[in-house]
Amino acid sequence: PGPTRCQIMDEAEKAVLELYDFRDRYFEHHEVSKAPEKTQHVEDKMTATLQKLDEISDEALDVRGKARLMFLRGHARNVLSEFDAKAEEFLSRAVKLDPTLVAAWNSLGECYWKQGNIEGAFNCFDGALRQVSGEVKLEREEKTAFTFKI
Repeated sequence: PGPTRCQIMDEAEKAVLELYDFRDRYFEHHEVSKAPEKTQHVEDKMTATLQKLDEISDEALDVRGKARLMFLRGHARNVLSEFDAKAEEFLSRAVKLDPTLVAAWNSLGECYWKQGNIEGAFNCFDGALRQVSGEVKLEREEKTAFTFKI
């Protein structure tokens, strides 16, 4: 028998984590002289990761599994510093399917931040905090827990 759905999803998550690790630790494995090539290398790794994710059919997945797959697809596309509309689409679908998916809320907030949609980012980060604890909330008064500067 082949791998289980759980094993497939774990491998998909591992691939996305490796993508972010590649981006974040790029200079631990590449010389500084490769800096101009970093974005292209990350894009290439993102493309390979997305190809792996696209091989996964969501037909046999339950709602939470579909949300997790949408999150992984959106989070992979969100690895670059520029706004990506497809990342926003996947991440929005993920939080609609499973509003308890904190990582999806955070990634969607980052996506909105890149777009310059500060209100949308704030709402997503607030949504993530609501999932962690019903008592934690970002305040929109002068004494804010987080200050967003443009």
